[in-house]
Amino acid sequence: MDQQSLKTEETLPKRESSTGKPCFSSYQINKQMEKNGTMLFIYQLIMQGFAFLVVFYMMLGFTFLEKTFDLENLEYIQSEFVALTYLLTMLAVLIAYIPVYFYMKKQGLLLSVQMQKTDVSKKIVGIGLVLCFAASSVGSLVFYPLEYVANTFGYTLYTNMEQDTTFLYYIISFTYIVVVGPIVEELVYRGGILMSLRRFGDKFAITVSAILFGLMHGNILQAIFATIVGFVLGYICVKTNSLRYCIIIHMLNNFVSLLLSDWIYPQIPEQMIWMLDIVMNAGFLLLGLGILYYFRGKIHVETMGEIPVDRPYRRYFTRIPVILLILFFAFEIIFLSVSPLE
Repeated sequence: MDQQSLKTEETLPKRESSTGKPCFSSYQINKQMEKNGTMLFIYQLIMQGFAFLVVFYMMLGFTFLEKTFDLENLEYIQSEFVALTYLLTMLAVLIAYIPVYFYMKKQGLLLSVQMQKTDVSKKIVGIGLVLCFAASSVGSLVFYPLEYVANTFGYTLYTNMEQDTTFLYYIISFTYIVVVGPIVEELVYRGGILMSLRRFGDKFAITVSAILFGLMHGNILQAIFATIVGFVLGYICVKTNSLRYCIIIHMLNNFVSLLLSDWIYPQIPEQMIWMLDIVMNAGFLLLGLGILYYFRGKIHVETMGEIPVDRPYRRYFTRIPVILLILFFAFEIIFLSVSPLE
């Protein structure tokens, strides 16, 4: 870990202990964790504010479209309209990143530090991508039993997404899902969260950023595998001390997901989709387990950082901004991703 990349002396006034090591008060540590949580809370608050405006805009827009256009042109116009909402979402992401930028600047964690010009190893990218796919397989294994239980009570956990096929939709959704989204999310969760928490220990930083990254996705299926993906990307970030690999892997993962969901699956029968899912999930799960077995004993991260702290998880997850974040994410996952069976 590059100690110079964290402005510890400026953010946490320290004193010397009897052993000569830096010592920080409980208040100072709690305050820094609270600032970290506040940064993410403000980011999410701006995002959700824009999301509310987008939903309101869509509701008004669809009502207007239904009254203005005939049924033959309505589907095409609606898909173009949905594409425009992606533009608004991208704008929201960029605006929400502003407070994250200033937080990272104060912590000494801007792009010059996080985007070190190292040679990109195809091996690291390939292994990271396979582990992300394996995480998706684990997510499916956990999700299907949960979906079965929900079905017995007349509900479904699947998020019903309309398939839009206009050229504008493809261009804008690709730009957001494959380019803008991964870059900003890595800057926020591996950059703003993980990098600044490494002073309290790499294991702690990876775990916190992975949990928050998973919950951020807002539905049960994505929350499961995104949390595992968060551990994979967090480990790579710590070991390379750079976001370059994380961004590349995140982009490729989203590209493959978009390729399957929007371009391949709509073209094949539903029965074949299930068969393809089973084959891919089993294949990547076995590959992922094989990789973990091959590197067994070599996967290690520091549990103690430059600032020793007792009960770090309790300290972090009891900060008020973090509690509010968890409550909001839980509301999204429980109430917004569960819907009655049609």
